[in-house]
Amino acid sequence: MVWIHGGGFTFGSGHTDLHDPEYWMERDVVIVTCNYRVGAFGFLSLGTAEVPGNAGLKDQVMVLRWVQRNIAQFGGDPGNVTLFGESAGGASVSYHLLSPMSKGLFHRAIIMSGSSLNSWAFSSKAVEKSHLLGEKMGCTSQDPQEVLQYLQTVPAFDIVKAQYKLITSQDKQDIRVFPFTPSVETQEGEGERFLTDHPRSLLEKGQVAPVPLIVGVTDKEGMLVLNDIPHSDDYFKVLNNNFSRIVPGNLGLPQNGAEMVRQFFFGDKPLNWDIVPQYLDYYGDIFFYIGVDELIRLHIASGVAPVYCYNLTFDGQLGLLSWYLPQVYSQCDLRGVSHADDLGYIFKMNIPGPPEMSVGSPEEQVVKC
Repeated sequence: MVWIHGGGFTFGSGHTDLHDPEYWMERDVVIVTCNYRVGAFGFLSLGTAEVPGNAGLKDQVMVLRWVQRNIAQFGGDPGNVTLFGESAGGASVSYHLLSPMSKGLFHRAIIMSGSSLNSWAFSSKAVEKSHLLGEKMGCTSQDPQEVLQYLQTVPAFDIVKAQYKLITSQDKQDIRVFPFTPSVETQEGEGERFLTDHPRSLLEKGQVAPVPLIVGVTDKEGMLVLNDIPHSDDYFKVLNNNFSRIVPGNLGLPQNGAEMVRQFFFGDKPLNWDIVPQYLDYYGDIFFYIGVDELIRLHIASGVAPVYCYNLTFDGQLGLLSWYLPQVYSQCDLRGVSHADDLGYIFKMNIPGPPEMSVGSPEEQVVKC
């Protein structure tokens, strides 16, 4: 089983702090975790043969190729590879199902809480963002080769800091909250292209790997944004007067779409601390559920392989974010299975926070499922 970590294509790693495979050791399974380039280093695109984009996803392809060549030496079976990941890792898995570069490198897939169809997981302006990064760093040229040469002289940490400044208020509203993410590669030169078309177009054409697929979410994905709610009543006052500021403009809604969304989730209630549960449900929908639901429907429609779905509702003690968020956000007494909570039941967490799993506990039963 090959694991791809999440982190919005911007941060994260396969380190054992969050991905200790101890829970798997009682099973006849070989676990592979990996790192891949993230942020500008992984997804910068200048639309050229030298920098076509998606370097981070191609790193993952190299991992899968390494597994094919070497996993037998570790007791693994190169003909029985399951690719799985969560959040941006789940979205990555969904991309590998569409990529000609990944063909034949895995035989089953598990997508957890992410999709290539989530707004945050795809960039339609990758080249524009990449040139903008050059401008932010002080490069005045629009020539892609000169931009590349300039960026190669800039300290890596300065690039990491600068990339976050590229996210506009409109980007945030449209849930494009990460600066550099996967994009379609233009045909330049002789190199392999990881992504040849928009993922939705590829899915609609049925151009997807014919492997059995599990896709799922947690019950309260939207709890992820709890800590992003400003600790001020003024925030809700602004929303009451201008709700459209948190409705993405890329949902294809009619002109009165913002009011329709408000009525669906909140009815005629004033927006205040009392509606935070509904607020989190709303953000769960626009961040995760819409893209995951569409992905499931298109995979089923393609008919190339069976698709199985799940919704994690077990609210136990090993959930990562549902444990952490109430500690830092005391205004609301909320419980639920947040985004990333499932990680605590797949990997042992070697970090301060969630308690150790006790023998015979419900948590142990879930881990062993």
